Amino acid sequence: MAEIRPLYITVYNTPMESKKPKQQRRKRVLEDYTEYIDAMLEADLLAPAKRRRTATAIFCTLQRTLAFTGSIRTVSSYVRIKKAELKANREQFVRLDHPPGSAQVDFGQFQTMEPIGDEPAQVKRHELTMSFPHSNASLNYALPAENGECFMEGLKTMFEDRRRSASNMARQPNGRSCH
Repeated sequence: MAEIRPLYITVYNTPMESKKPKQQRRKRVLEDYTEYIDAMLEADLLAPAKRRRTATAIFCTLQRTLAFTGSIRTVSSYVRIKKAELKANREQFVRLDHPPGSAQVDFGQFQTMEPIGDEPAQVKRHELTMSFPHSNASLNYALPAENGECFMEGLKTMFEDRRRSASNMARQPNGRSCH
């Protein structure tokens, strides 16, 4: 037994044998399809959040239309990385800071019941709302339309009612011009 033992003792101080180098892939499976996936993800940015494609949906589309032979894991990994890049490139917004005495102004709409002829009917009306973030107070003024003239008239009336103007006022952009 003493004669056999030295043959089975492992010496850990010696360097390990060199491992075989990993085989380099000539071409990635997804390489031919990345432009197609990128186009789908960029088109999805314009769609509402609930209508955007998932990685699984993209994988199924690739299989159906382009005879993709790779795995869903490959597609999922690429989509996750690409979505993170697109999210980082999106326009960032600065958090609004509202000092005391400031106001926010925006148009809104409401429904009202008004007599039209003999029957009452629901009618859509417009209102200009001025809110004061530090006091949770607001002023509302009904107007005939959402345009620049009505905007200025509504502000004038609100300032006359308060007997002063806000020190700083932010108009909420809602896609309508104030010309």
